[in-house]
Amino acid sequence: MLAIIISVVTIGVVVGIIIAVLKPSKQEKQALAEQEERLKDERLYDSVTGRYLTLEEAENEAINADDYIGRIKSDEEIEKNYSEDEREVEYIIRDMLQFGIPEAEDERIFELISNSKIYETVESHSINNLWEIKQNHFLGIASVTSSFSHGRSDSRTYAYQIIGIVQGKLLNTQAEAYEGIEFIEISETQIFKVSKKITRGIFEKLRGVIQNN
Repeated sequence: MLAIIISVVTIGVVVGIIIAVLKPSKQEKQALAEQEERLKDERLYDSVTGRYLTLEEAENEAINADDYIGRIKSDEEIEKNYSEDEREVEYIIRDMLQFGIPEAEDERIFELISNSKIYETVESHSINNLWEIKQNHFLGIASVTSSFSHGRSDSRTYAYQIIGIVQGKLLNTQAEAYEGIEFIEISETQIFKVSKKITRGIFEKLRGVIQNN
């Protein structure tokens, strides 16, 4: 009987030692967690599909963007993968998709904005999105690069701006309500931009004014 008890105790001790040896330490757990995070960071977010790809997948996978036109991004996807200003842009794009407002397809409209003097003080710009809010009235988003001199050195700033084209004097009486709004007039057409920090709220207010007047 005593021999059996001693054997059981001995086996228990040996099993305990094995478990203690095999059980990862606190440092090992932390190292494993850090490794998992690094593996996550190495994945690339694909804004077209909403998927996370390894570098190999990103290099080898051909994506047909047309298959994802009109894809609605969730709050979680937008909040997780975009900077503060980019989030505002993404929410605006999502709103316009959900409202069913068509994007402008006439290249002459893009050229009218790009060739106007509204951007003569900036280094470069590109029109990212432009929607036809109602016939011949447009509202969109441009990305803008500006340069500033500081003695012997120059610095650049990058920003998104609200842009638009309206007919007649539609926004004249509203201009004071939008800090940073600038107009130029070409015949009966007004081209404008809002240099103030882009927000979904300002965009929606302008959209409402254009739609309701």
